Amino acid sequence: MVKDGEKILSENISNSGYSKTFSYSSNEKITKGNYDFITKFKNKDGKDTSIVSRIKIPNYNPTVNWDNLDMNFEEDSEISINLPIPKDKNPEDNPVNYIPESFSSDKADLEFDSEENSLKIKGIEDIFGNYNVNAEFGSGERGIGSVSKEGMIYELAKLSGVIESNESHEGIRSTLIPYEVIGNDTIRLFSKTADEQGRNLTDASGYFNFKLNKRHEELEDVLLMARQGIPEDYKGWVRVQNIPKEKFKNVLVRIVPYAPYEDRKDEFKKYAAETTIMPPPFPNPEFPFLNTRFDFDGSILEGLPGFEDYTGLKRIRILDEDPYTGGTFTREEQEVFKQKLLDKENINGIIGNYEIKPEQIVFGNDETFKDYVWNENHKPARVNTSEGIIVVIPRKDLYATGVTNTGGFEQFSPIISRGTVYLKAGRYGITTFPHEMGHLFISANHPESLYGETMMSSPFPSEFGGPGSADKKLGSIVYEDSYLVKPEDKLYKRPDYLKNILRDDFK
Repeated sequence: MVKDGEKILSENISNSGYSKTFSYSSNEKITKGNYDFITKFKNKDGKDTSIVSRIKIPNYNPTVNWDNLDMNFEEDSEISINLPIPKDKNPEDNPVNYIPESFSSDKADLEFDSEENSLKIKGIEDIFGNYNVNAEFGSGERGIGSVSKEGMIYELAKLSGVIESNESHEGIRSTLIPYEVIGNDTIRLFSKTADEQGRNLTDASGYFNFKLNKRHEELEDVLLMARQGIPEDYKGWVRVQNIPKEKFKNVLVRIVPYAPYEDRKDEFKKYAAETTIMPPPFPNPEFPFLNTRFDFDGSILEGLPGFEDYTGLKRIRILDEDPYTGGTFTREEQEVFKQKLLDKENINGIIGNYEIKPEQIVFGNDETFKDYVWNENHKPARVNTSEGIIVVIPRKDLYATGVTNTGGFEQFSPIISRGTVYLKAGRYGITTFPHEMGHLFISANHPESLYGETMMSSPFPSEFGGPGSADKKLGSIVYEDSYLVKPEDKLYKRPDYLKNILRDDFK
């Protein structure tokens, strides 16, 4: 046997059927190279004869199998993997080492420990998705092999947005706790910036942006609880808001500050419940928060059957006279009503961020009957208004100082699109007017809580007759658009549950 011109083995063969395997394990000279197997013998005529067989053992590149490695991990985390040792088919070229500087990845940082033959894969902030790890092993003389493995960096669920006051619509420093909902249970979700109780703080302007300890793909909806202030110094009620998976970014949550009811939080919450259309006992947090609400801009009822052309409040018409009872308003009285409607300390102060404009208020009877018609089936006749119209009628000898009727999408709907206010002619109308408009805009009931300091609480309003601080605060809740929800079993929108707006605990 001759290898690359050098004789490395010689044997005498005396028997037929000779067979032998030559390998590195039995002869370390059997390595890659060019081999001549020369057999010399005498033929049947006694003549010296030789046969040469030539083979080549090539230089093979080393290989390694990474198929069984699990390189999946969550973003912003890291994993350590023990790598399998590469092998070379040319035994003399073993052991084979990884080339440390050859490790690379398109979406992760890598640290290779050559002594332990382990690889640490570190996630890069905000980088996720499919990624690759590449490496080479071997040497230039013996041959270099390469390997690549794909893994997955799982995206963590991220919540971002702003917490605002429902009164000013300005961002305020707040505390947040997110929950995962599983059936009837809620599981608190944590983030890297949360404290041991899972509480996350916004910045001074109410903005937040944090990652949860749960993969985005594993979550459906998140229940977010938010309240003004920092732990141990809360300044507002808890808002509970369901955040759909597809809306985790740019979340808007509007919460109710305590002020000016820091020391009477339960009283205000009871007052808010008592003004709703839900049945007693008050408060009943399991019932929807169905306060009266006028659809000022048409965005709630838009597109619903019968409201295709509804654009919101068109006019508030204050009649000169009631031809069926002889009741009248003087121009001075009409002007007083107008001022109360426009005054931010009066009616314009109880409809949240909406506003009644001067051009929407008109005086006088409508001789064209486009705004209303008289229904003479009642004695005395009643006014039936068109959509978007509110009519104020002076009624002589009215059994009460004022009576309000509202209309909307369906009977007893909290969403109002038209209304009539009957006022007893004379001085009673001046003081009763804000009270009745309060019924039209924010409340169907006379609450017993906070008696005497709210416009709706007394059937005998003061000469001023305007709203109190509780009425204004209630109006900012009733007219907060982000509280509107669209139930699966209803066509109209309605305010959210009171227990999700005026909650007072984080649990």
